[in-house]
Amino acid sequence: MQQANDGDFVKVAFEAMLEDKEVFDSSNESGPLEFIVGFGTVFPGIDAAVVGMKEGETKVIKLPAKGAYGERDESLVQEIPRQSLNAELSPQPGMIIGMLVEREGQEQQVPASITAVTEDSVTIDYNHPLAGREIFYKITLEAINEPESASPQSN
Repeated sequence: MQQANDGDFVKVAFEAMLEDKEVFDSSNESGPLEFIVGFGTVFPGIDAAVVGMKEGETKVIKLPAKGAYGERDESLVQEIPRQSLNAELSPQPGMIIGMLVEREGQEQQVPASITAVTEDSVTIDYNHPLAGREIFYKITLEAINEPESASPQSN
């Protein structure tokens, strides 16, 4: 039976879980991952785990925070004046809002979490909500195709 190798186009069903095994994403909801092994379109730990797998094989892998959504960076938590937000917005802790940031000379909208609100200020956290957490993936290799017969879609 064929094993997945670098350069193969694969289809992988998955469940993404936190340390307590709470599933926060799965291919049942978003569809399977389809990618070229070794191309860098998925987390490196998933890429590496697929190498050597056979169609129908399932495994569970653990990604450290650094290999998943990154370590928490406290410099990405900022307190801003409340009046700098849209006047129609009623900020509440736990809200996710789009904020404009400058990256490499261009403005981009990124999601940010509101973590605290006072009369005068709002504390914004630009870290990914899963930053600093180990992530577990249960992956099942559904299909292996030759790269020339496939058209990859990055999920």
